Amino acid sequence: MKDFCYLVNPYFPNQRLLDEMKASFERLVYSYPSGLEVNCLLAAKSLGLKREHVCVGNGAAELIRAFLEEREGPAGIIRPVFEEYNAI
Repeated sequence: MKDFCYLVNPYFPNQRLLDEMKASFERLVYSYPSGLEVNCLLAAKSLGLKREHVCVGNGAAELIRAFLEEREGPAGIIRPVFEEYNAI
């Protein structure tokens, strides 16, 4: 029997990311919310990306706001979208 009722990704997190998070656990816990920078670095390392190409946040609303504040030039938003952004 297969259970499709949960949104799961069997490929994430990989063992390398888990090991990095375990090694940095105390720092991550004690530096919340500034620990997002550590999470960003760990995600970038785990995915083989440059740090500046990764953005982590506490939910989509935070990420959308950060994107809108940092962008240069126009941006399009496709509906459906969070209603707090429909005036943009």
